[in-house]
Amino acid sequence: MTLPLQVFEDRYKSLINDCLQTEQPFGVIFIKSGNEVGDKIPQIHKIGTVAKIKKMITDQNSLILLETIGVQRFEILEIINNDPYLTAEVKLLESIDNNTDILFEEMKNELDEFLTFSEIANGGFTKSHNLPKNPGDLADKIAARSITFWNKTNLQKILELLDTTNRLKETKPIMKSLLQFAKQEANEKIKRMKSRSIYLN
Repeated sequence: MTLPLQVFEDRYKSLINDCLQTEQPFGVIFIKSGNEVGDKIPQIHKIGTVAKIKKMITDQNSLILLETIGVQRFEILEIINNDPYLTAEVKLLESIDNNTDILFEEMKNELDEFLTFSEIANGGFTKSHNLPKNPGDLADKIAARSITFWNKTNLQKILELLDTTNRLKETKPIMKSLLQFAKQEANEKIKRMKSRSIYLN
């Protein structure tokens, strides 16, 4: 699961530099309440995602743009330090895979449709897509697509589900919303192209 991140605070820049130097991953976790920026430690959820840095770009304003990959869930057992950035003792969590073949194939096909419609809306097209090969990765990929508009509390609940069947079921409304939006965007793109063609002729 790809996690695009933006880093602008000095303490998080220090975290990224340390991770690059030691070739270590870092933890991504939602804030429960409080502000991310500032000296006071906000209340955070206990379940998060281990992220590995895949690509890093620094723009002209010193903003760090990261492409990371979420590799595993973790649970915070104890906060150790907050200087210069938050560190904690954690326990890695394993997903529980159950038989979800029918649901998995159905939602994998919907994701494939979504990607196709999204490409059409952006003026491109790919014959085949690199789709997740297991239910857990599929659910995580769908949830990651909705991180900018879906309710964060609901996304946190999905993150905390270790049973891949339940996780996949919880992402069905997200997939439906994504697919509906992509279809509308693709249809609008096709209409504009047809209209432009008629005008040129």
